[in-house]
Amino acid sequence: MNDPSIAMPLEYFERPATVYADSICAMTKKLATPYCPERALEYFTDKTRPGRCDVHTSPEWKKETAGDGEDKLLM
Repeated sequence: MNDPSIAMPLEYFERPATVYADSICAMTKKLATPYCPERALEYFTDKTRPGRCDVHTSPEWKKETAGDGEDKLLM
């Protein structure tokens, strides 16, 4: 999408080689795992790249074993 308030179309911008695009978890703002339900694309350098999401670590991330052996959903 071009921004008419600037004189240069967006397609002329080249991302620097030291900037990386990664999917992040929308909830934790950390690098997304295959199990994160919502993701967003963000850009980082080596210094600003976050760790991996520690909430959505498996297909069972919604379940937490309660002390009485019952599963409950995490919100």
